[in-house]
Amino acid sequence: AFEAAIGSAPRQACGWRSPIVPIEVGSEAAALEAAARLQRSGFLVPAIRPPTVPEGTSRLRVVVTAGHEEEEVAELARALSESGVLRLRDAHARGEGEY
Repeated sequence: AFEAAIGSAPRQACGWRSPIVPIEVGSEAAALEAAARLQRSGFLVPAIRPPTVPEGTSRLRVVVTAGHEEEEVAELARALSESGVLRLRDAHARGEGEY
């Protein structure tokens, strides 16, 4: 359900095969702002930023487990979309500007 909602781009881009789903958004500021918006919506999605990852590749760390109900996963996907995170991810992947 989660992959269907956010698209398979993250899995294809980084080959992830774990419950941790990295969503690269670009700048540290973009990642921190997105994490704060999601937290206000009730989701703990931490920002991962330099020095943990290279400059300009800050990302959100989403963890989806078997303990999450399908409705919770769908709500998270909606929150990611409504908060602009998926738009940021797609723009960053296209190399459009500084975020």
